[in-house]
Amino acid sequence: LSRSHPGGRPSWLTTPMQVGSDEGIIAHGSTEAKTGSLLDESKVRYSWQLSIDGRRYNIEFTNSKTSGKKRIFVDGRQIHEQKVFRSPNFHYSWPIGEHLLSIVPRDEFKRPSDTFSELKDNLTGKVDCNFELRINGLPFRVFERTPGQQRPQRPQRTQQQQQQQQQQQ
Repeated sequence: LSRSHPGGRPSWLTTPMQVGSDEGIIAHGSTEAKTGSLLDESKVRYSWQLSIDGRRYNIEFTNSKTSGKKRIFVDGRQIHEQKVFRSPNFHYSWPIGEHLLSIVPRDEFKRPSDTFSELKDNLTGKVDCNFELRINGLPFRVFERTPGQQRPQRPQRTQQQQQQQQQQQ
């Protein structure tokens, strides 16, 4: 993050994007906390700690349910702010090196326990949701490593897919 271009923007924001290998990515941990000042559940702060190509990063995302304000920070520096009242409509992506990071609504499939819960989920689900960090399109948790555990491998690209990508550049 410390490398900057003459315009003052970090190089990871201005470098042309070509998604790199997943091998250089390690997920160290994540947290989710309710941090509203008046109402405990009015703001949620997500934090992800990871290494990308040997450099550690701390990604934070805050979601204010009352104001609709969403903020993304990389190592304490705000890189994006947007007001979106219907949280499921919020998506933001940005590059770090050759990797594309995204904050997106988390896919959650839960079965309501009763009619009231079902009604509440139908109403709030259209306005509020939980979020996750994705790296190169994969959920953060895929990059967590435990001893003896191997990360799932992406399918190899066919020669035709590789040629199409080179033509697009």
